[in-house]
Amino acid sequence: MTPYTGTWWLMADPGVSPAAVAYARKLVGTMQDTGVPQAFRRLDDGSTVHVLLVNGIPKVTITAPAPKGPPPRLDTTDLWVPRGLVVYPAWTAAPFGVGLPIVPYTAFGPYDPENLAPGLNPQRWTAGGPCGEVLLSQDENAGYPRDAKDVVVPLLYHPTKGPVFEWTGADSYDARQPDVAWKAYRMELAPLVANYPDESAEQAATLFEAINDHRASAGQTVLNLLPRGHYRPAKIMASIMLTAGSTAETSAGYPDTYTTSADRLTKDGYSAELAYGAFTGWARGDNPTAYELRASGGTPASLLAGWTGDGPSNTILTLDVGHAAFGDVGYRGGYWCADIISRTRWIEAGNCSWQSSDAELPPLSWHGFASVNLAWETYPATYDVDHYTTAPLVPLYAFTTAAGDCWLNYPRAVAPALADTEPAMGRHIYLRGRSIAVAPRGGLVWGACLQAVDGGDRLIALVHHPEDQPSDYTTQGWTRYLRVWWCDIPRRKHLRAAPQRTICGDDAADAWGWKGGDLIDVGHMPAPSTGGSVPAGAASSLKMASQWRFNGDGTRAICLRDYGLLADYSVLYATVGIQTKTGTWPRAVELQFHLTADATTATVTFHDYTAGAFAPTQLIAAPLDTHDVVGTPVYQHGAVPVAVDYDAQGQVVYAFTAEIASFNHTGDISYSYAGTGQAGATYATDLGHRVLHGAALKTASSDFRPSGVLVADVVSGAFVGEGVRPRIDAATGSDTGAPCYPFTAVAVHGVRMWRGGALLDESWYAAPDGAVFSLADICDSSMGSSAVFVELPLAASRNVQAYQAERFDGRVFSTQVAPVPLALRFLNAVPADATCGCRAEIHAVASASHAMTYAELNPRGGRAIASVPLPDNDWLIYAKVV
Repeated sequence: MTPYTGTWWLMADPGVSPAAVAYARKLVGTMQDTGVPQAFRRLDDGSTVHVLLVNGIPKVTITAPAPKGPPPRLDTTDLWVPRGLVVYPAWTAAPFGVGLPIVPYTAFGPYDPENLAPGLNPQRWTAGGPCGEVLLSQDENAGYPRDAKDVVVPLLYHPTKGPVFEWTGADSYDARQPDVAWKAYRMELAPLVANYPDESAEQAATLFEAINDHRASAGQTVLNLLPRGHYRPAKIMASIMLTAGSTAETSAGYPDTYTTSADRLTKDGYSAELAYGAFTGWARGDNPTAYELRASGGTPASLLAGWTGDGPSNTILTLDVGHAAFGDVGYRGGYWCADIISRTRWIEAGNCSWQSSDAELPPLSWHGFASVNLAWETYPATYDVDHYTTAPLVPLYAFTTAAGDCWLNYPRAVAPALADTEPAMGRHIYLRGRSIAVAPRGGLVWGACLQAVDGGDRLIALVHHPEDQPSDYTTQGWTRYLRVWWCDIPRRKHLRAAPQRTICGDDAADAWGWKGGDLIDVGHMPAPSTGGSVPAGAASSLKMASQWRFNGDGTRAICLRDYGLLADYSVLYATVGIQTKTGTWPRAVELQFHLTADATTATVTFHDYTAGAFAPTQLIAAPLDTHDVVGTPVYQHGAVPVAVDYDAQGQVVYAFTAEIASFNHTGDISYSYAGTGQAGATYATDLGHRVLHGAALKTASSDFRPSGVLVADVVSGAFVGEGVRPRIDAATGSDTGAPCYPFTAVAVHGVRMWRGGALLDESWYAAPDGAVFSLADICDSSMGSSAVFVELPLAASRNVQAYQAERFDGRVFSTQVAPVPLALRFLNAVPADATCGCRAEIHAVASASHAMTYAELNPRGGRAIASVPLPDNDWLIYAKVV
């Protein structure tokens, strides 16, 4: 203290600011004028002034502020927002890809950076393990932050109640960086670190290890650390409990969007495997794959002892959440939190996407069929072997299972019957690498878009609800009705379309619940202009023929549906020993959305047939795009639409298949084409992006008999063809001596990839166990009395799956060759014999069906062709967009 004498006493710490002394002098004068005997003030800089009048003489004490300690080590406030293409790599030695758990370097500890960040080294990942995605991006810093900090910030946060972080970077999270090279990122695990003085990384690690020891002793999968760059729920919850002074699961003292455990544990989106639960509805509290334990005081050992002694807590500790199990531990100021979370993916994205024409909005994505044309996945029929000539519409399976899932599944792991398959349709809508919405009532997402409205963005979803569909599938199909749901998302600075909670449920009191749900009938088309009538009340459109696609501004959506009554689906034509299904010409169905402040309505437009539907055959000089010499007249047949979309200008554009044939059924010289065009395209000669898909018999220009074509993208003309090698030479009529197929060790099954009219790749595969096959099998020389051999038109995606992800001119176009599990269980595989008696027999429902083995479900191979760099090795990749 430094004393001063005179008319007043001043005791001051060294370093007291002159401003504090000046303030004290003014305070003394005021007190003497008013007669106040004592005053205490705390100044803005933290110093204090105490004035006491003793016999009229002021005594002043000024105390300097306490020296500041080092601030807590706060993490980066940049939210990690993935941007780019997500690829799922696999190769011959790892046909289901590679993921967790990380293979550790035994020379390092479990929390060593070398064991938390294996990068792109495939040897550090487990074959068939989950969370093995690779993010390809050309956006600078679109991958993980390249510093040593642990990222604990949530992807969703409350704007006023915290935790609140301010983005200080570029204005747009989706700012395109065209001059930056493409980079690849794989998941890293987040270390346990202390951000504040009242935290302890060592204590957190002790509890994390104790929980894993307990799980291992109970025979459960041990927990992985959380992915780096993701929300840290336990760490943030520890801070929330410290602030609120409560360990309750729900408290009014918690921030609004952290009030319940369902709120806290789903900030990164609902886990993908929720698609495998049996749901009759969906509410915000439904959260079966994330669990939370909370406590105040104690040590890791005492906490574990208490939790294991408590029935509900011990159940959580030993819960089976699959082999993609993650754990997070938070500790702060005596408050503990432990979370157990199941995730099947590091970055969540769907293989179907919508790209807005608004550059500030990132793509939406969802899980859908592996090609734009649905082919036979939704064909509503099985076959009555006693009356096979009529092929009645008797459902084999419902379009959705008892659990509500679409029954077609794509394998993603060595045990496809488990939750490692990916349904052809999912419940989630993804944006920026996470699920922002779950379809209400356990529905399945046909598609989604965003529209600007009242300073915000309206999310619109087309959803399939099993409970809406008619019980009489045989006459009305499985997909007659859909619902239009919507939710408004207020705009935030620099980050549009970021709801504060996951959008789910349809509770009217929930600000983030779905609204609307108007029922739309797309199964009752009016009669076409070409004539005919529709009986009153009859369903005239029994199945989807292509996926729903949206225009760039989200105002319209369109798909194909097959036009025809039940009787039309019961016609079979016989050609070269093959029964061909007919009577199902597709027509486009379009929805136009109308928005008001409190409603979204949809107007339905049924388009007419495209020009090729009933066009007369047209004699031409020779087949197109070949150098074949054909000694018989050939004719163009009308082009058949197989998918529909919008181009960049919002114009409707179709993908077509078309045929040129000789009508000479003794040799059946025919050529198949695919291409694109508008509704007025009539013949193959009218098609853009035209490709020669194949020929029925072997010709000089084609050694490929097509079974159909998958459409990966309509606008760019991206097609995948699946077929077999023809046995008969068109020129000589002789048998080429090729081995009998489809069940043979000789590579007779082929896959071709085209884009923009150019052949990109051609691959051939063997199928010694009968796992890869073609229904369009010319080797079938007879029709047995116990089976009918039916070729469904456009049915291409039986055993080839096509994927194309495209964003900012970057593209990954790929195929996987694998049987479609669960969709073909009714086929009985009959092996080849010396007389070429090989075919896939279609048996009655009551007959014993052929259950595929895991070996038959294994991918046979695949190809990936990209405009971005891909890793080396024999990688077969399918891609999605974030």
